[in-house]
Amino acid sequence: MPRSAPCSSAPVCSGSGAQRPDRRRSEPCGVPASGGTLRAPEARHSFEPDRARVSDIDRLAALFAGARRPVVFTGAGVSTESGIPDFRSPGGVWARFDPRAFTYQSFVGSLEGRRRYWDLGRVTYPIIRAAVPNAAHLALAELHRLGRLSCC
Repeated sequence: MPRSAPCSSAPVCSGSGAQRPDRRRSEPCGVPASGGTLRAPEARHSFEPDRARVSDIDRLAALFAGARRPVVFTGAGVSTESGIPDFRSPGGVWARFDPRAFTYQSFVGSLEGRRRYWDLGRVTYPIIRAAVPNAAHLALAELHRLGRLSCC
């Protein structure tokens, strides 16, 4: 079977493949409008998996090798290794902001809802901008480059 072609629709597929310079955060994260500090988790880099992880990786590789159109679903946790906080863990984004205030209805229904959304963005954007891709990001980018992910 031929491999599927990489996606041509940038809005549907994440990542442009462009390389960013290696940037590291050197100071604490921003301060939410409600006060206090939202801190990103410490970046952890481990490139030597233990025996159990190698077995899991081998099983995952076998699944990918046998799949015609593999799709990968991840959560916010895939980026915590890069220093980007998730939403639900202790110290995460929702520890400082009320998630119920960030619904679609709140955003489109009121000026205050949009202000809250942009306040959250002002806090989280610098963290995301300073992040460096981790092993999971690089692996997914390589699978996309090879045309092995179905994202369209």
